[in-house]
Amino acid sequence: HRHVCGQLRSATDAAAVALARRQHHRTQMSLWYAKFGAYLLVLYAWWQVCSSYFEPEIVTVHRRAEYEDNYGATPASSVLATPTAAAVTVSSVEAAAKLPMQKIGGGSATKVVAATAAETVEKPMAATTLVAAKSAAVSAVVPAAVPAAVPAAISASAAVPLIVGDQSHCPASRRPFHTLLTAQGSIYNGWQARIMYHHWIKQRAADGPCTEMSGFTRLCPSKNGEPDGVEAYIPTIFVAQLTPEVLAKYGHFGVLNRPHSVVEFFKNPELRKRITEEYVMIAETDHVLTRPMPNLATETEAAAHSFGYMHAGSHHQKVVELVNKDPNLSWKDLQPIGPSPLIIKIAELEKVAPRWLEYSYKLRADPMPARLIQDWVLEMWGYSIAAASVGIRHKIIPGYQIEPNAYARTAEDFYKNCYIFHYTYGIEYKLSGTPQGFNTIGEYSIDKRHYGGAYPPPNLDPPPDGANPSTRWLWHAWNSAILAAGDTWPATN
Repeated sequence: HRHVCGQLRSATDAAAVALARRQHHRTQMSLWYAKFGAYLLVLYAWWQVCSSYFEPEIVTVHRRAEYEDNYGATPASSVLATPTAAAVTVSSVEAAAKLPMQKIGGGSATKVVAATAAETVEKPMAATTLVAAKSAAVSAVVPAAVPAAVPAAISASAAVPLIVGDQSHCPASRRPFHTLLTAQGSIYNGWQARIMYHHWIKQRAADGPCTEMSGFTRLCPSKNGEPDGVEAYIPTIFVAQLTPEVLAKYGHFGVLNRPHSVVEFFKNPELRKRITEEYVMIAETDHVLTRPMPNLATETEAAAHSFGYMHAGSHHQKVVELVNKDPNLSWKDLQPIGPSPLIIKIAELEKVAPRWLEYSYKLRADPMPARLIQDWVLEMWGYSIAAASVGIRHKIIPGYQIEPNAYARTAEDFYKNCYIFHYTYGIEYKLSGTPQGFNTIGEYSIDKRHYGGAYPPPNLDPPPDGANPSTRWLWHAWNSAILAAGDTWPATN
């Protein structure tokens, strides 16, 4: 009897232990599921923040007609054959009749070529027909053959300020600025530069003769300072790029050519004197102007864009001390800005440029900064620290530029609230019109990286229905610039 009772007690104890273990396991699983659910909730919240970062308004209806009205007309042709001949595009034939004749450099005034939106937006697939229909108008503006540039004069021939109409009646408060487009002599940068310049010309013409968008120069580091062919269409200054041997010491970080080219520009008095404006704007090839831009800088502050990944913290003090030993220079002095987009007095740019280059070299040469900073923005940090070290302060401009992806909830008239569309990110969609997802190439994709070795083709397919307005705007901006180039746009593979 005692033996049987003992066995029963043992069995009961074992059952209790097993039950306790099961309960503990269920408790642990419940906690795990709760943590996993909380993790998913945080991810969802973060996705919502990212997707609505640029615009709070939600896109609910695909309104193509309204979009076309908001954007304006597509230019028929604005081929720039030489620095002394150009066609200027405006939004309508009526506007063209009111626009003053445009003169570039020492050449004669050119005619204005215009088209209505219906000609190119409603029929985006008829590129050959469109170009043929406009060939007569283009031939009246652009020489049939582009003369070969004289190698010895290339670095100096194109950087001539543009003149628009009669500026004698412009207000005394007008503060012109010169756009300095930093680029490289590659196919990838070349086609982007042409799209950028096309829209710069368009917005400048729309702003009238008293615009503060004065001159334009493409600053291009190339092998031995040799021309790349794009100077036939964009006023360009060439400087010798960093050699492969130098870049190899810094992990082949090609972005170093940007501060390098600016420093080389200021070293050459013949190049420097070609910019007569007091202010200069540094732009990039993947910038598209969305509207005319005034001089956003002030007498005491440069104008810059705030980047979310450029905010400094106390842990960045060692980065500051790596490049500058001044005990009075603190991470608190840094602003979350980069060297582009930027409007700054040219005298201040000349002052900060050597340190910008020096600090960029130092940040790239040491492995420590890359552990604290995304290594692809080290040159931007070089500028931010250099500017702080010489006392240059920047006015942060809300809406200076936007960088929307497929998730951005942009409004139909988003372009009225910014100045630059920076297409640095790929825009990826499923054909259903929903975003493809992060870090994937979409079934429909607009990404500059697809065209590293060849120019984009004319008449790119439009985005799927449901794509946000900013995607449709960028597609239109690319297409209109490509079609405007006509036969001068290289064939694609």
